[in-house]
Amino acid sequence: MAKGDIKRRREIERLSASLPSMTAEQRKDAQQTRGTAWIGAKKGWCDVCGNEFDHELWNSKKKHIVCPKCAAKVALKRSPNKRTNTVKYYFHIVTTAEGWQVVRTFLCTRKARRVERFGTEILNHSDVELDYTEVFQKFMKPDTIPMVIGLGLRGLRYYSDQWKWDSGWKIRDIKYTSYDVWGWMARKQEILPELRQRGLKRLSENVSPYTQIAKVMDDPKAEILLKAGAVKLFEKYMGRDDYKVRHNWASLRIVLRHGYHKRVRDWGMWFDMMDALKENGKDLHNPHYICPDNLMKAHDEQMAIRERMRERARQEKARLDAIRLADKLSEDGKTNVAYMKKMGAVLGVKVKNKDIVLRPLQNIRDFFEEGSELHHCVFTNGYYRHKDCLIIGARVNGRRTETIEIDTREWKIVQCRGKHNQPSRHHTRIMRLMNKNMGRFKTAAL
Repeated sequence: MAKGDIKRRREIERLSASLPSMTAEQRKDAQQTRGTAWIGAKKGWCDVCGNEFDHELWNSKKKHIVCPKCAAKVALKRSPNKRTNTVKYYFHIVTTAEGWQVVRTFLCTRKARRVERFGTEILNHSDVELDYTEVFQKFMKPDTIPMVIGLGLRGLRYYSDQWKWDSGWKIRDIKYTSYDVWGWMARKQEILPELRQRGLKRLSENVSPYTQIAKVMDDPKAEILLKAGAVKLFEKYMGRDDYKVRHNWASLRIVLRHGYHKRVRDWGMWFDMMDALKENGKDLHNPHYICPDNLMKAHDEQMAIRERMRERARQEKARLDAIRLADKLSEDGKTNVAYMKKMGAVLGVKVKNKDIVLRPLQNIRDFFEEGSELHHCVFTNGYYRHKDCLIIGARVNGRRTETIEIDTREWKIVQCRGKHNQPSRHHTRIMRLMNKNMGRFKTAAL
């Protein structure tokens, strides 16, 4: 172990021993953390203070309320018969010590019992117990490896029952266990002057405190976001969406410069819009696109454009696949021979009446061209392989107009489709001509 490491270890041990106990104000903050209001039809109680209160919240859609007795913000849950509640959670105290940023982590257990009343008479008083144990302290400083002093862990790091309670208070190796647990924080926070200069005035409870401190110490992007007042975006950068911030950083600098971040309420929608803009080939450095007046409208428009482009790409891929398949089948020859052998003399029948010509599709290439020109599935669905099926092409003035499927068992028209599977304006004439000459095709097939 290097001399510098020994010196830092001794310094951390000395500073840890000098840190004061939890104050009354901090205990109050710890007790009012992660509270729940358990309500019945007309009465409820708060497991922070244990007091009962009247309410009209049974049909409310609120998720949180402020307790009318202790003023704690508590979650709203319906449980009329609940009388006691026990909850475990982590609580952080953010402080400083001789140039170190220190995060003290406590494991808290709060047991609460509901106050029982009968009319105006109180049957039992509020009974709320708060037990807390400091499990570790994390010391952090710019350009210095973080150090942890506290209890040892058995393995998994996010579970309160994994602490080695008899392991003693000592410096811990964070190579294998990061000692990074999420929890609530005391309202009063002491931040290093260096971090304040970089924009970190107060830690957010939505992100791990260690992650926030480490990012601000080492990452200029975090400093830029904080100084611009983009708190929600900063929280995104601290969490699982950090790659989205890095990926769109050049565009975000423009967003910050125009102050557009103050208008964005849903950053997930903005990031989705940016992905669509990139796929649509738009300029990601143009404020017209990345700072729209109506984010939701711009998001929906770009999504629609992207979907149309993807649909065109799918159609083009299907067309190229069909061309390759047609070339392969034509070059192979076996499929053509099998089709011509199956159809026999029917392929030689041709019906003409003025400008309309009815004629069976002659080969695989004919199927491909019919399907490509009329935009239907006569080739892609392999109608040349179908049994008891005769496909006839109807042309008007030499142009492919409709495709007719004949059931050769009953010699009836199954379907007659024009372009995009829609009937053409010559549909009635084609159907009349086909029915009139059905016998000629049947005779040739026999």
